[in-house]
Amino acid sequence: MKIYNSTRELVIVILLVTFSFAFLMFTIINNQKKIKYNSLKNNAITFSNAVSTNIYNFSNEKIVFLDEAVNEEYISNIKSPFSSGFCDGKTSFVQTDDNGRRHVTLTCDNYMLYNYDLKSDNFIILKISDWNTKKSSNSEKKELYNCISFDSSTNIYDDYYEENFFLYKINSDYGTNYSKIEDIDSNICTVDKKIFYRTETEIDVEK
Repeated sequence: MKIYNSTRELVIVILLVTFSFAFLMFTIINNQKKIKYNSLKNNAITFSNAVSTNIYNFSNEKIVFLDEAVNEEYISNIKSPFSSGFCDGKTSFVQTDDNGRRHVTLTCDNYMLYNYDLKSDNFIILKISDWNTKKSSNSEKKELYNCISFDSSTNIYDDYYEENFFLYKINSDYGTNYSKIEDIDSNICTVDKKIFYRTETEIDVEK
């Protein structure tokens, strides 16, 4: 009887230790995730401050891409909280609305802080896939752009870009000031657009 009781007590102790360890690991992992999410938000604030300080030096005050801010040396490449790499300068930008209010989208690896209003305590982080040509049931659809060189009949850029970054690249590379895709002179290149898809999942940053 004593052996039975001792065995039962040992099993109970082992279970308690196991559950405690599992709960501790769950808490640690969740805390690490929250630290990374908050780091993403703080990096967005740093990016926005760099843009605000130098706003009149950018080619388009309404939307400033991280690539442009880095190239002009107003900010260094932003380290991703999720890997050893850097945040994506092509899909990260500060956008200013007609009321002068700034919103930041910052993409690091497959995480995107989306349209963050710096005057708000709330923020949205999306887990995103890369753009690809394969459609799925829950994918976002968007036209992306490249340009075909009139003399070589090949794409000028290695990737297809979203509209605003594509316009920034053309204007930056050719010294132009286009605000619309359809205004791009065919003597520069022929605009090539394709449909791409990606999945987006909103992350519960409070969990």
